[in-house]
Amino acid sequence: MTPQQLTEALARFTGTENYYRHWTNQLVFTNGVHYPAERAGACWLIDAIASYQHEPVIKRPRCRSSSYGGCRSPMIRAPG
Repeated sequence: MTPQQLTEALARFTGTENYYRHWTNQLVFTNGVHYPAERAGACWLIDAIASYQHEPVIKRPRCRSSSYGGCRSPMIRAPG
């Protein structure tokens, strides 16, 4: 899969139908993360992200302001 093909495929992900739990039980992720992991061989990237989930700064989600005054959840986050 070329970078352009991956970019075009990822542009079609606007929501999710499935949630996937990483084998370490440290992450829950969506179809948009699962797709490149499986199709482009990027499972190593999810493993690398999961390996840092024990860090206190990573584990505690930050609230970032948005234009409507709410919080945006991180795309990949530790469960619980």
